[in-house]
Amino acid sequence: MKKILLVEDDQTLSSLIKIKLEKEGYELVTSADGAGASALAAKEAPDLILLDFELPHKNGLEVLEEIRNNPGGQSMPVVVISNSGSPVEVFRFQKLGVKDYFIKADLNLDELVKIVRNYLPEK
Repeated sequence: MKKILLVEDDQTLSSLIKIKLEKEGYELVTSADGAGASALAAKEAPDLILLDFELPHKNGLEVLEEIRNNPGGQSMPVVVISNSGSPVEVFRFQKLGVKDYFIKADLNLDELVKIVRNYLPEK
């Protein structure tokens, strides 16, 4: 079973994503803030990370920089789900190897499932 780390402080959205992806057969590990997210990524070694930008304690860019500096973190695919579509933020995330970037207001869970399947194909 493929494992996904979901880093999202909005509990309603986190629950909706978790329920949807678990129904699709993925295992989800969640973090509601940026403080422990990189350590959780190192411990759990997820196959994919879904990362919010605005988080308590550390923002998504700081979390991703830490993940990229950990052993194995360079190759982890990351998809950002954010309230902001600022070109500056998108560019900074892209420089850190983010695969996709979703705006929360436009988020369609079925589309998210397609993206997840794209990065975590069944063997």
